[in-house]
Amino acid sequence: MKQYIQSICLFTAVMSVNAQATQQLSSQASEPTAAILQSYTVLDAQGIPQPARRAFEPGADDTPLPPKSSEAAKYWPPEFKRFLDAAVPLLKRGGKEPSVEEIERVLNVRLTPELNIYPGSGILRKYRLSNIPFGPLEPMKWGHYLSILGNTRESMTSWHLTILVDAKQYCINPYEIAIYFGEPFSEHDLRTDIVNRDGWPPSYTWGMFKRGSQGVHLSNTVWITTPKQVFNQPHRDPGCITNLRLFGKFIKE
Repeated sequence: MKQYIQSICLFTAVMSVNAQATQQLSSQASEPTAAILQSYTVLDAQGIPQPARRAFEPGADDTPLPPKSSEAAKYWPPEFKRFLDAAVPLLKRGGKEPSVEEIERVLNVRLTPELNIYPGSGILRKYRLSNIPFGPLEPMKWGHYLSILGNTRESMTSWHLTILVDAKQYCINPYEIAIYFGEPFSEHDLRTDIVNRDGWPPSYTWGMFKRGSQGVHLSNTVWITTPKQVFNQPHRDPGCITNLRLFGKFIKE
């Protein structure tokens, strides 16, 4: 009898854990479970995430990328494309600042005010974002956020929207981002303690995401981050983006 009760308890615990895991997965995306579980990512020989399918086969380094094309997004997770298509025009429209309610409605996210803001940071307001379906299940505290920068002397505010991407589940090829927008990218190094920074002019070519060592790449529309290059090793094309940042300027309320 005791063994029977223990078996019932164990079965109940397993079912509870499985239910919680299913609920967590379902809450991360609006697509049916079958679509969410579709493989967007494979691991290479070094265990680094790579896109399972590519919209365009890569060409030789320094040869031009294909012209701007929406076909670049044909293998993206639909929730990622929807978010990008909504967020870019929202931040690029200019004019009067959008309200918190508008951002939540347009991007289908939840904004939570960050109360602890350092006075000398130049940040007027900061919000943490939740309900990002393609982000990590447990993003770091500084992961998804919207920062609004400015000062009392300026009539404009600068908006910075940063979103983490779970590369192990959703591999977004940086070259597809470039082709989707048809924009060149330049490599950037944010470190301030070195003299000889990695610096390249903007490029719209295969191989451009190998440049630099810090994995930070800027265009007119979006700033994307890829894994850092391995020190003292030949530079290689990164498999997936790890986060993206969008910018906008608005008239201060």
